[in-house]
Amino acid sequence: MNNAILRRMSVLAGATALALSLAPPASAIWPTPGDLYQIESLDPLFPRQCVRMADDRPGTINLVPCNQSFKPQQWQRLDGTDLTRLKNKATGKCAVLIHDSLVGAIFGVLGRKCGALPAYEKWGYDDATMHIIFTDSGSSLCWTVLNGTITAAACITPSLPAQQFRINTITA
Repeated sequence: MNNAILRRMSVLAGATALALSLAPPASAIWPTPGDLYQIESLDPLFPRQCVRMADDRPGTINLVPCNQSFKPQQWQRLDGTDLTRLKNKATGKCAVLIHDSLVGAIFGVLGRKCGALPAYEKWGYDDATMHIIFTDSGSSLCWTVLNGTITAAACITPSLPAQQFRINTITA
């Protein structure tokens, strides 16, 4: 692993341990209009890369070059404009928060059958920080790019570019 990735992992792991108990709930409003969205990472290590869900056994969610017509990059919110499940158009699965005990305070975000783990499927979007957020009992975890894969770690403010995402409406 290169030094930049190792530094990022160290910062995220340390900040997650501290911030899980300190992070206040964030505003969680999805942008409108439109039913289908593309989620673009603003991490400068991955320019013009968008979030896609692979149709593989673990349900990997990672970054690939943005292409609005590529269905694995098309996302749909299922539950309105506040906290919502995010369903991938190509796989029909939802983005779910999964704890990865091997990595410690870093969590995985993987594709699972929608409704299978309802307590871990609700995501918010904070348009001020551009975070995609899971909030539970006052603690917040944000989608975080780690080596091109989507994970979740404590939300860090001011925002790390690895935790910032632009939600783009897909036009027909």
